[in-house]
This record gives sequence, C-alpha cells and structure tokens, in this order.
Amino acid sequence: MPLRIAVPVIERTTEEALYYMERVLKMAESEKLPVEYVIEIRLDFMERPDVRRLLRGSPLPKIATNRVKPEG
Repeated sequence: MPLRIAVPVIERTTEEALYYMERVLKMAESEKLPVEYVIEIRLDFMERPDVRRLLRGSPLPKIATNRVKPEG
C-alpha cells in the first residue's frame, strides 16, 4: 500500500485552484517513490468556488474541506 500525502489547495479562486491542482498532478506523475497524492480542496478559503469544476479538475483523488474559522 503506497504512502498517501494530502496536498492542500488553498487558493482564492477556482481558476487559481485548478492551476495549482495541475501542478500537483505533474509532481505526482514525476514521483519515483510509491506515493499517492490526494488533493484537499479548502473551500473555506475560496470566494464562490465552482465545486463541480474543482472536482472534475484533476484525475487525482480529492477531498473537499469547508472548515469554520475557529478550526483554521
């Protein structure tokens, strides 16, 4: 079983988040170690996120997080 690493995407716009997710995908594709990258989309940092586009924006596994301010 490969090691899983969650990479948080903390961007203000959907477009910025999609760009960052593309960079994570390129990093994952070039990885030589048995590591599985999981994208954590931090919705609480985004202004009007397009959740559908974000979930379709990368073939990597994703989780979406929407924390309240006291949780960080």
